[in-house]
Amino acid sequence: TEELRCESYDPDDLRLGEPVPVNPRLFPDLYLGYGDAKSSHTKREVLKMRLLSILLNKLGANYYKEVNDAADDLFTVQRSDEDKPISTPSEFVQALLDTSHEIEAVPSSRLTTFGVGMCIK
Repeated sequence: TEELRCESYDPDDLRLGEPVPVNPRLFPDLYLGYGDAKSSHTKREVLKMRLLSILLNKLGANYYKEVNDAADDLFTVQRSDEDKPISTPSEFVQALLDTSHEIEAVPSSRLTTFGVGMCIK
């Protein structure tokens, strides 16, 4: 029997997953994964960025809804029941600034790989 190994989750970990073979028979040295490369962001930072991207994209889609007379079906965000609903990306960023969050933005354009990496071992 194989002993199961259970690692605890570390939100500040920079490691990427272990590479796995693509097809040992056809491509004996080709693996899916990033080899021994380290991530430039912790797991916590990656999750924060994904959540922020989802929220900003959904709020940004409200512009399209407003132009097409679907303003009654807007996606909104609220910090608490007492706060007014936020329906635009600029309102969301302003709400973060108003609650003492520090925001740094860097416009960039990059190729997207959707998390697929390959390496040779």
